[in-house]
Amino acid sequence: MKHSRRASRRCYDARGRAVTPADPHLLPPSTPPAVRSRIADARMLSLRSLAIVAVVMIAVLAFRLVVRAFGQSGVTWADVAELGSLTAGLAIAYLVAAAVVRRRFEASAIRAWLSIGHCAACGYSLRGLKPEFDGCTVCPECGAAWRLARDTEPSPSPNL
Repeated sequence: MKHSRRASRRCYDARGRAVTPADPHLLPPSTPPAVRSRIADARMLSLRSLAIVAVVMIAVLAFRLVVRAFGQSGVTWADVAELGSLTAGLAIAYLVAAAVVRRRFEASAIRAWLSIGHCAACGYSLRGLKPEFDGCTVCPECGAAWRLARDTEPSPSPNL
């Protein structure tokens, strides 16, 4: 069961635990705009938005099929097959590309959370917490482990 949960999530903490970046509304008011935008970008590319775009693509291609149906020559089965395969190919290509982009945005969001000293999984402040024996600072709220610099400032490139 643990393996299936890991496959469904995209990012991991320093100890290999699957995490999803925290919601942007948990950001403190003093967060710099650049950090806010990196975290919001990752949230924007959620599966819901991907599904909406895929439905819009299918609707546009279905509209094209309807336009052909009322054209001069009508619709043949070859037209239906062509549009169906085109729709499926575009949808699969888009979803694969969006998954790759989403993973990069989520990793960027995790680095942004850590850059302001907060847990990337729940938004809890990690400032002032002591690292454990392996150098990871464990969030007392959710249990996610992050590698932070010795002076309690986040490192520029945490292990994701």
